[in-house]
Amino acid sequence: MTETKNTFRILFYIKRNALLRNGSAPIMGRITINGERAQFSTRLSVDPQVWDPHSGRVLGRRAPAERINERLDRIRMRLEQCYESLLDHAQRLTPNAVKNLFFGREQHREQLLGFFRRHNEEFGRMVGINRSKATFYKYRCVCNHLESYIRTRYGRDDLEFGELDREFLYGFHRHISGACGCSKNTIWIYMIALKHILAQARSRGYLKADLFAG
Repeated sequence: MTETKNTFRILFYIKRNALLRNGSAPIMGRITINGERAQFSTRLSVDPQVWDPHSGRVLGRRAPAERINERLDRIRMRLEQCYESLLDHAQRLTPNAVKNLFFGREQHREQLLGFFRRHNEEFGRMVGINRSKATFYKYRCVCNHLESYIRTRYGRDDLEFGELDREFLYGFHRHISGACGCSKNTIWIYMIALKHILAQARSRGYLKADLFAG
């Protein structure tokens, strides 16, 4: 069996079209793994005239330039360490997972309902623009059913993504078919919606396994 090798890249660039009041440009970072990207702010800025886009560094040997370049080197080194630490156990390594680990977001364990509600809030703001009201209602119904299921089955207000397993899916399927009395077609629609939410969570590094696989 041939082992698949990830293509991991880190790029620093500046936002020339979003200059700060003092005329400097924010320095951004971009993580790329197998063509998938995640961007972040380095919280650094620089005079656009002294930025080298080819090397992703500040030109010159003056102290300000050296300080920024040293900080960029430290950011790169820490990102590489995050990537290496995730490489051994992540089934599908994503740039968002590396980014989240870098910013310490793994310390705040993401929860399913909280994540789902934020998704619905963002989706709701796009209704009438490029999202439909019917689809928004569908996601809201699924989230409400999940809340009822988690409280009934687990006696909790929410569950961390790390606690989810295949039995969780089976239990939710039984909940909406039995306690909620949903039709087969509605159950199918609701499970597809849940699959979409879990796929988004996986892409952000919150969920390691694809619970719907197979």
